[in-house]
Amino acid sequence: MFVLQATKRLFYEGEKRKMKYIVCSDHVGYALDMVVATTKEAPQLLPLEEERTCSECEKKAEYIVANE
Repeated sequence: MFVLQATKRLFYEGEKRKMKYIVCSDHVGYALDMVVATTKEAPQLLPLEEERTCSECEKKAEYIVANE
């Protein structure tokens, strides 16, 4: 099962859900909340090292929020 955009992914591996958001500083809180609410796990917050656009708006993305 895939959700919304290519930069925002949700898929199943057995019983475990994996999520990944590419977000700007304005949407990092939203992405953290979504991963915790969906997976019930603490996500990783990593700096983004490439030029990407936020999955929630058109600003420059700065972080990867994921439970992978």
